[in-house]
Formats: sequence, C-alpha cells, structure tokens
Amino acid sequence: MNLKYIINEDGKSVTIGKNTDVEGAVTIPAEVEIEGKKYSISGIGERAFYGCSGMESVTIAEGVTSIGEGAFYGCSGMESIMMPDSVMSIGVKAFYGCSGLKSVTIPKGVTRIEERVFYGCCGLERITISERVTSIGEKAFYGCSGLESVMSYIMEQARPGIIPILIRLKSETNYVKELVAFSGFRGVTIYIPEKTTDAYKEAWGEGNTYVEMRPFVEGNLRFTIDGMKSVSVSKVVDIEGHLTIPSTVKQYGEEYSVTSIGWMAFENCRRLESVTIPESVTSIGNHAFSGCSGLTSVEIPDSVTSIGRRAFSDCSELMSLTIPDSVTSIGDCAFLGCSGLTSVTIPDGVTSIGDEAFSGCSGLTSMTI
Repeated sequence: MNLKYIINEDGKSVTIGKNTDVEGAVTIPAEVEIEGKKYSISGIGERAFYGCSGMESVTIAEGVTSIGEGAFYGCSGMESIMMPDSVMSIGVKAFYGCSGLKSVTIPKGVTRIEERVFYGCCGLERITISERVTSIGEKAFYGCSGLESVMSYIMEQARPGIIPILIRLKSETNYVKELVAFSGFRGVTIYIPEKTTDAYKEAWGEGNTYVEMRPFVEGNLRFTIDGMKSVSVSKVVDIEGHLTIPSTVKQYGEEYSVTSIGWMAFENCRRLESVTIPESVTSIGNHAFSGCSGLTSVEIPDSVTSIGRRAFSDCSELMSLTIPDSVTSIGDCAFLGCSGLTSVTIPDGVTSIGDEAFSGCSGLTSMTI
C-alpha cells in the first residue's frame, strides 16, 4: 500500500500525511524507504485517513509515538485498531465517528485521552484504559451507546455483565467529574458507590437509573456487590492472624461469588500473618495488601489473572511467593519494598510486569521466570 509521508525536521523520521480512498486492512510499519533512504515512522499526522470509510482494520507498529488530531475521523468501516504502547498521544477527534469500531485498548504510553476522541463510536463495546491515564477530555466517549465494558484504573472496578453498562467508580469528586467524558447515555443502569448519587446525576444526567452499591459485612470481612452474582472484598480493618477468604457469601437472600479483592482492601493490616484466597477470585486489586508488614505467606490460586499496582508493597515479612500460571499481568510496584522476599517464581503466562514491580526486594536471591 502506497501511503503519503512527510519527512520530519530531524531528517531521520517521517509522519504519515493525508491519504484518501484507503481501503481494507492497513498495516503501518515501523520504517519506510523513500528514494533509497530508510526513515522511522514516528507519527500519524492530522486527518491522515480522514473519511476513509472503506478502511476495515489498522495495525500500527511499535515505534509510532503519536496519532494526530482527526487522524481516523469518519472511518466508519474500521472495526479494529491495534496501537502499540509506544504511542504517547492521541489527538482530539482522532477516532470521531468510527461507528464500526468495536474494541479499543489505550496504549500504556498515553496519559490523557483528549476531547471527543471516540465521539459517536456507537459500535464500541469495550474500552480498556491504562493505569497511566490521569485525565479524560470532555465528551471523549460521547454517544458510545453500545459500550458494555469499561476496564480502567481511573475506575476502581468495572466489569461486563450488566447490559448495556456496569461501572464501579471511586467516589472522589474529581473522578466523578471525569464522567462527563461518557455523557450521551440514556436509560442506562449505573452501579455507583454509596452516597454518590447526586454527584453522578450531575455528571451523567437524570435519564439513567442509579443504584448505590452499599457494602455489607459477613464475619469479619466487608463486601461490595459489583455484578449480577459477584462481590469484591472491600476495605477492612483490624484483621489479624490467619485469614481464609470465603468463595461465596449471602446477602438479600442471594448467593454471590467472591471474585476480587478490592482496592486497598487490607491496606496496613499489620497484624495479618497469612492469607488463603479462594479459587473464585480472579483479581487482586491495587494496594490490596499494601503495608501488611506482618504478612508472611499468601496462597494465590490458579484462578487469579491479575495482581494490581502496589498489591503487596511493603509486605516486609513475606518470604517466598509462587505466582500461579493463570496470572498474565503484575502491576507497577506490586512487590515494592518486600525486603524479606527471598524467592519468586513467575510463570510463562505473565505478559506484563509493571515498573519497579520488585524494587526494594533487597533479600531476593532467586527469581525463576
């Protein structure tokens, strides 16, 4: 495919220029040869593929760092795009009106999602947002009426299962205000933290149903309903000794599966010594056991697929750890400051290990990968 390029000022790289009538599957390579000289491709320029409605899919090679304003504006036939983690910026209205787009993963290099980036992408069903994203521009996802799942570290939890959308969010006001990015929904059931209905109505409007998800206590643990039949362990205090987390709990006459250990659930429970996690749990959230300085052992089952940011940071007495084969990602600083940790086994299935995941593990003598 012959694309148009603009040679950048450095004389070593190029930006993709304006193209018309591009159709089918498009692969943007890491480099291109122009008149016998090789150039790296650093970006996709403004309105580079504007109105190319016959484009079906786009794969961008590692090394591209920017996607310009309106780069894929009106590419209504595009169903998928694969963006590498080298991308650090996505311009305003970059995917505006890409109504055929079904799923998007925001690259880890991106820290802000600009205004109206996915405006009118009514076919978009799933969006995954990196933990490095700190802000979302106004109406970034306006009119994305098909959205079923928003997986984001800006949000405490977000799970598929409630159609058309189920979202669990932090209750801090600044996070609530970010929701204007998802405006344009009507008639949606939105599950929110307790005592936040007024703030969410202000951000989302009156045309939706807001259900406050009040935590409940069973035994010495606190749970929050976060799905049709699932709960997460939420913030608890004064847990000591050995803890076995149950696989199911009952509330309102219904049985719920315990599927996650929530954000900061056991943070600073310094007298907690050991934990057994049931097979029903699939994720260990950010800061879940952070600061549990008395924790010496934890049994992580094969059902867990992700270990969140700072999940076990500063667990200084934790000595050994086997990460199960099911785990695919280990978050930033997950085991930071675990100075007593002497051995770690990381399975083949892990595809992502965050920055400083094992920083400060001064006693670590063995790591099996």
